[in-house]
Amino acid sequence: VDAAPRSLSAQYGTGAFPFHTDAAHHALPPRYVLLRLADGARTTTPTLLAVIDLAALSPQDRRTLTREQWLVNGGRGRVFYSPILDPRRQLIRFDPGCMSEPGGTTLQGHEIVDAALQDTGVITIGWYPKRTVIFDNWRVLHARPATDEKTRALLRIMVSA
Repeated sequence: VDAAPRSLSAQYGTGAFPFHTDAAHHALPPRYVLLRLADGARTTTPTLLAVIDLAALSPQDRRTLTREQWLVNGGRGRVFYSPILDPRRQLIRFDPGCMSEPGGTTLQGHEIVDAALQDTGVITIGWYPKRTVIFDNWRVLHARPATDEKTRALLRIMVSA
């Protein structure tokens, strides 16, 4: 109820969050994300990190991720098209919460990302006081498993390139 209307918290509640890029709805997502357990907060729900190894993708998959245009809902009437992979910046933009296939198309990018996630080892970050994690938001997708916790307070700072 307290979650921002278009947030993953509003969409998924206490269910699992899908792997995603933070702020994928921005014209240029921030390069780095810093996460930290809020002072006085406790949680048993980890954060999951998955590094997408672009070099491990086949040339065909890289072309597909570069050429397919996904509809990105940037909020406040800002809607734009973007590929999942920006090869110039080596940026993966992926968020099922704000990105969708344009009507009448069947895109393969989601399946390619899902397969890449299956091929990578997921890093599980357990939270404790003063733990801080910084990751490259252009190369690392993150998620959260389902939880029965009603509150989970992580501080987030996004840093642009």
